[in-house]
This record gives sequence, C-alpha cells and structure tokens, in this order.
Amino acid sequence: MRFLSAAAGASPQNAVEYPRIRLQIAGSRINTHHQNDGRALRAKSASEPTAGGIFVLRGGSVQQEISKGAVLAAMRKELGKESAPGEWFVVDQTLINNFVDISGETGWLHLDVERAAKSKFGGTIAPGNLGIALLPKLSRAISAYTLYPRKYSLNQGWDRIRYLDPLLVNSRIRARSRLLDVEERSDGSLRVTVEFWIEVEGRTKSWVTGVKVGRFFYD
Repeated sequence: MRFLSAAAGASPQNAVEYPRIRLQIAGSRINTHHQNDGRALRAKSASEPTAGGIFVLRGGSVQQEISKGAVLAAMRKELGKESAPGEWFVVDQTLINNFVDISGETGWLHLDVERAAKSKFGGTIAPGNLGIALLPKLSRAISAYTLYPRKYSLNQGWDRIRYLDPLLVNSRIRARSRLLDVEERSDGSLRVTVEFWIEVEGRTKSWVTGVKVGRFFYD
C-alpha cells in the first residue's frame, strides 16, 4: 500500500517511495526502501494523488514531518498480509558463544562442541532467546514494525513466544512477519502488533515464533 505526501513546491514526478508509503521530496528524485534514516536511495518516479505528511531533503539526508493519519490508513490496509522473507543469515558457533557470554545460558548443548556432536542433535544448538535477539536484524528490511515511519517507538513486549524446533549450529535462517493489528490510543500513539517467525533452511518447522507489541509516537 502506498501514499503520496506532498512537500512544499514539489511536483508529482519528483517522488520518493518510502517504506509502504510513497512520499514527495522537493527538488529531488530519489527513492528509499529502508527505515527512517534515508539510506538505500535510488531513482523513482510517481504520478499519484497526494495525502498528508511532508518530507524534505536537507543536507543530503531525508528529514520528515510524519502524517500519523497516512501511516494509520496504510497500515490498516496491510492487516493480515504476510511479508516477503528477509535475507538468509547463518547462526555459527562464534555467534552462539558470544550470545551465551551475555545471556549466561551456559548449557553444554550450546557450548561443548565435542559432547554435543555425540548427542541426538549431532552438534550444538542455539539458545532460543538468541532468535528473539536476532529478530530486529533479520526483519529490518521486511517487517511492518520497522518499515512504517514514526518519530520514535517503544517496545511493550512479546506475546506467545514459542521455540518450535532446536536450531543446529551453522543453520541458515530468515524471518517473516505479519501485521496483526494497529489502533490509535488516547495518548496519540499507535499500538502496533506484529507476528514474527524464523524459518530454517531445509526444515518445515519454524525455529522461533512470537507476537511483538509496540507503540509508535508522532509527537
């Protein structure tokens, strides 16, 4: 779903396709598909009607005055739709070791390579909590939680986290997501609920699933 946002003095052919919302930038012809920082720019044109929100280009970076109404309308039209998959990512032993150093999950199945190789898993397995920690990285380019602009956001927590299948070391994983709900709250924020799951290459079961709840603020 895309919206056009008019910048002062902008013409319809100078537009930027911002994540799921198409916005205009005065005097520039760029496109970004990343989050709120203006990275990954490329040429794009558009000729659709305008609707709310102002983006301007200053000093080579995209600065924004965000229309909450346009974001809310766009998100409501995306409810229930599954995202494209994110990029593949390898969970190797170094990553597991580094995570365990922080989390303290020092079970031998995570760290003892020789002993784990003789187990029924045939190698070490990643802590399930590593999956939750990796989700922002894995889903940044594809998730409704990161693609829609806001001034800032706060994570309220996770619902229904499940670890469905052990993840063997050196597995390749990727994330998918689905926007489940968005509602405007009395404080002017948007309460956003997104389902995530992490797929494992060559496996039918997901490694981790969960529902993230957060608030988007525009003040």
